Amino acid sequence: EIRNIVVNNTIVGNDGGYNNHIYIHTTPFFCLQIAVFFLALGGVMDGLRSGYWDHLDVPRWFYPGAYVYLVCLAITVCFKIPYALNAMQGPPGTGDRWWENTPTLDSIGAFFDSTFLFLGAFLPLMKTVYLLWFKSDKLDRLHLTTAHHDHQWGVVNAMKK
Repeated sequence: EIRNIVVNNTIVGNDGGYNNHIYIHTTPFFCLQIAVFFLALGGVMDGLRSGYWDHLDVPRWFYPGAYVYLVCLAITVCFKIPYALNAMQGPPGTGDRWWENTPTLDSIGAFFDSTFLFLGAFLPLMKTVYLLWFKSDKLDRLHLTTAHHDHQWGVVNAMKK
């Protein structure tokens, strides 16, 4: 996912100007942003509804923090996609754009770019590090092997630490 963020966020026109090819470059990144939100939503719903977070004995602030995280991520994605689509409508000053970017709007756009990187990549990584570091004794584990066992490949052993 990090590779997609770096690679797909690059907008390059074939002739050095604005053209329809920038949509080919940027549409996968829009899909990535939407997918990151739905992955986060699924992780939060699974943690809450299955009781897994209760099993892990995570701090109480984890629960409202997850909702705040989802709202912030949704706002970020809902800003970034129309903002980028507007920028791809044509060069500044041609009247092709839905609105013209001002320096203030560009600063807000840069803020939301950083926010997406923080919410979509850094924060999930920190949650994983936290769980592995502080809750590893309670994590359920699945051990997959490819060892040959009774003429069967792909033996799956479920185990708890």
